[in-house]
Amino acid sequence: FRDAAERKRLEFRVLTEIAAPRLRGDGGRLRQIVVNLVSNAIKFTERGEVLLHVRSTRCSESDSARVEIIVSDTGPGIAKADHDRVFEAFTQLDATRSRRHDGTGLGLAICRQIVSLMGGRIELANHPGRGTTFTVIVPFALAPRAQSRFSGRGGVLIVDDDATNRAVLAAMLEEFSLEVVAAASADEGLRALRERCDLHLAFIDGQMPGMDGLEMARVWREQRPDSGVALIALTAQGSSAKPLFLSAGFDDFVSKPATLERLEEVLRRWLSRPTPEVAHRETDSPSVVETVEIDAERFASLAELGADRSFRARLLDVFGRDAPELVAEVERATARGEPEAVRRAVHRLRSSAAQLGAVGLARLCERIESEPMADDVTRLRGALDATIVELRSLMGEGSEA
Repeated sequence: FRDAAERKRLEFRVLTEIAAPRLRGDGGRLRQIVVNLVSNAIKFTERGEVLLHVRSTRCSESDSARVEIIVSDTGPGIAKADHDRVFEAFTQLDATRSRRHDGTGLGLAICRQIVSLMGGRIELANHPGRGTTFTVIVPFALAPRAQSRFSGRGGVLIVDDDATNRAVLAAMLEEFSLEVVAAASADEGLRALRERCDLHLAFIDGQMPGMDGLEMARVWREQRPDSGVALIALTAQGSSAKPLFLSAGFDDFVSKPATLERLEEVLRRWLSRPTPEVAHRETDSPSVVETVEIDAERFASLAELGADRSFRARLLDVFGRDAPELVAEVERATARGEPEAVRRAVHRLRSSAAQLGAVGLARLCERIESEPMADDVTRLRGALDATIVELRSLMGEGSEA
């Protein structure tokens, strides 16, 4: 809409007041209503502005909410005598509107039908010569907060230079019971990633002043190739830009504006892991087979990343170099009797293992992170060695150079 408004030298503004952010209903129909009303407003306004105001309010006595869409303009307005006819299909009004344009046509008739099907109503208020306001009021059911399964999965970082974008995305991620950390620049984001070992996921704006998201991802991957932090690009460029972001070191991308459904998909992909309750001991210790279990599909998918086919091989080389040092750090901290240091080191190892699809090793790390036990620490080095052998075997089967 903004481009269409700018072509006519109009100001286009959007206001939102959301008291019930998670709703259950037909978003496609609601979008069609907005498109029709805003398009009409821009079409019939020659100077001034078009305002889209969206607000939702909870209904105190039921699990529902009321959504209001208010579209106002500073166009010629509609004569009172035409109010009853304005929602009729193909109606041509006789005022200034019809002399310059093709009439309100089918759009408003469709809007009224859609609103009626949704159990709502549409109202018209205007001042001829000074503008028109359409108000749509529709009921929606409140969606259940079923995303609490992500609670306790570590922190999530947002890196975006726009304060509004940061606030909206943070509010959406908090709907999933996640701890959110926000940074206003790539430098701040890199500092947060270095200083906080509890960050598992970072949403990074692709275009920022100074160091942009692409460069930030490259810097982080060069500095901490085994960090285990999944980097998610935020972009308005759509899926066509996916190869560019993946080659820079991103793991996934989210198109702007983000939706709760897309965020949930990303969170499920990158944060899902066995919960501490599952990892607690049902037997004295996991079997050797369990500790070398590999998610072959996840490991195979890494071969498609990077600018060339050697990305997965290089990633495994880095893991084979750095993971033994993390195990040594765990062993040293265990010998010193420092459980928190054990947890920090094993957390990093778990994240790296999970990135490679080494789910058995990741589970063993999770056991130790949840409750450091000497027998599990003793098993860790052997489990790592066996896992690396298994991963290299799988990579050999893929004939990867």
